Amino acid sequence: MKKLFFLFAAAAMILPLAFACTKEDKPADVEMDPAKTADVAKVVSFEKATGTNPTYSKAGKTYEILSIEFTEGSRYILRRRPLLANSLTKADDGVEVVTGTFTESNGKYNCQGEFTGTVEPKGTSADVTPQGGQTQSAPANVQDTNTTTKEATNASRTWKVNNSYIKVSGKGINIDTGFNGLDFVSIADYAMNAGVNINPVNFMGYSCTEVLFTGEGSMVISFSGAPSFYGTYRLSGENLSYTFLSGGNDIMGQSANGTLTFPAEHKAELTLNTTIKGYTGSIQLSMSEIQ
Repeated sequence: MKKLFFLFAAAAMILPLAFACTKEDKPADVEMDPAKTADVAKVVSFEKATGTNPTYSKAGKTYEILSIEFTEGSRYILRRRPLLANSLTKADDGVEVVTGTFTESNGKYNCQGEFTGTVEPKGTSADVTPQGGQTQSAPANVQDTNTTTKEATNASRTWKVNNSYIKVSGKGINIDTGFNGLDFVSIADYAMNAGVNINPVNFMGYSCTEVLFTGEGSMVISFSGAPSFYGTYRLSGENLSYTFLSGGNDIMGQSANGTLTFPAEHKAELTLNTTIKGYTGSIQLSMSEIQ
């Protein structure tokens, strides 16, 4: 993970290939209808006492569920903690974040993906039924989510990165180039050829599949074969701040500032600016909504 965030430092962040307008003549953001599952978006948080939370097993490992957020964009964000084999004792691996898809019917959430099963919130508790397992009822804090601004409503969706553009400077390095999608192997390869001491092999699996924003303030960057990056964001007009909470290490556990704009229906442009280990960089992602 340190190597991954050295890439954020060295190849530092990403911007779309082209813009139709300059900052001076940029049109006003469009106002989109809420995403398709906005009316059932919800956060279900369980008690944090190991041994009382619901659990599920996958690929020979058992996980304790800490919370599951059902997003406006038909995705769930599940925070889990690995448990030691045949035990309800917390493992040393810490909290992980995984994502998947869901559908909702009559108050029951049917989940597919890293966690497959159903979740049925019931006020101060929730029933969790892993696929092929028994129903577990556990105390829970169940909270509906809602957005209060046009920008938050626009953001609270699931996005695909179409193009990215990187600008990085510092330590004699000057990178200014665009890429299709968001693939860290390609970015690392380019950075290595530009003089950065980096091995692209260390970034296998870090190809972005989607970016999630939620009305509750969560942000997730999911990858094809690597752990998700999870954090929180705040949006004030087009100004965005983002704090990394997991998916990296102490190098990654930093904040970034930038903008999030919506130039057309179901389109977004995310810009983040950061300074890490002597490198100054900007990332901008050109994104479209996954509907």
